[in-house]
Amino acid sequence: MKKTKILFLFSFRDLNTVPSSYGKILHDLNREFKEFYIVNTDRLEIIFKGNAPKFKKSNFFKNLKLFDPKSLSHFDEFIKNKDCLIINGVSRRLRYFALFYFIARKKIPQIMITHLGHIQPSPYYYQGKIGHRINNLFIRTIPHLLHNLFVMIKLFSQIDIRFISNAKLYNDINSSSFKKKFSYVKSFKLVNSLHYEEKINIKKPKQKHILLLELPPNYEDVSEITGKFKEQDLKVHYKNLNNFLLKLRNSFKKKIIISISPKYSFKKAKFRFKKFKIVNRNVQKYIHEAFLVVFYDSSTILYAIMNKKPIINLKSNLFEKINYKTDHYNKYLKLKEINISEEFKFSKTKLMKDLRSRFKYYNYFLKKYLPKNKNSGNEQIIDIIKKEYF
Repeated sequence: MKKTKILFLFSFRDLNTVPSSYGKILHDLNREFKEFYIVNTDRLEIIFKGNAPKFKKSNFFKNLKLFDPKSLSHFDEFIKNKDCLIINGVSRRLRYFALFYFIARKKIPQIMITHLGHIQPSPYYYQGKIGHRINNLFIRTIPHLLHNLFVMIKLFSQIDIRFISNAKLYNDINSSSFKKKFSYVKSFKLVNSLHYEEKINIKKPKQKHILLLELPPNYEDVSEITGKFKEQDLKVHYKNLNNFLLKLRNSFKKKIIISISPKYSFKKAKFRFKKFKIVNRNVQKYIHEAFLVVFYDSSTILYAIMNKKPIINLKSNLFEKINYKTDHYNKYLKLKEINISEEFKFSKTKLMKDLRSRFKYYNYFLKKYLPKNKNSGNEQIIDIIKKEYF
């Protein structure tokens, strides 16, 4: 039966991350389908604590319809027995199990749109110490295993289609009968990465500034496993980081811009980086205009790779103490590593020559993981949705 509504399930706590995680695909879906809604999942969790945070709409959400159900029964009323398609944008954590059961009971088909193109780290990347590994077991590993088990016994429903742009992951899955048999996804579709949808990548790159892609030290995905850092350790870390950035600024005579995620406190960022400009939007634009990109660990670095930007991968004793290496992309890109907790002397000419010599690894990475075909990834996704459900 043809569907009439598309419901994109996502936590409004993290709604400000949607522009960078999903890009213009949401606007394309909204334009192509009359009833397209972003549905808040915060009150649909098994245990909802406190009030849902108020969300201030940015221009990105100006023409998008948002729905904030107060409970699963309220969500059920909103559906009104209409034939819906769900775009699942939530994790396989225990707090969403009641929602997954509801979806299965209602027999609502689900798809996932994950064509960002980043490489997912292993479950043990944020392993930290022994106590942290135990946390990881209960927070991630066991819920994921339970979810897959409940899918197998039909308590939860499978994802019909998951759109991905990581070609190596796609080939690995399709070449493994074991992975296909025990996957919570019925079918994977390989499409162009959303990074290729950005018009800014067509323009000639500029070299105006040095850009730091700042890593929130108490980033939830890490801190829920490893715990939060001590304030004294943070002071030492940011003193070292600011000194390093000043050294770059003075050597290259380029201004420093700090890019933070929408979930990062702007107030904290201004306190930590008193001498530099802070931005929390349009990261693609700032990468496109960068002379040099400095980062710890972020999939946003893919924009810098596509724009052939010199990249420095930072390390810090702050993260080393909890065995968080901040080097996930190094095994693929062979980037220059610098530990800001140690003295670093350099010749700017030799450093830039070294950084540019690594561009060849960018090309290899893009060819292997994010190959580009002539079709728009967003158009591919919409065409398949129309064919399968409308």
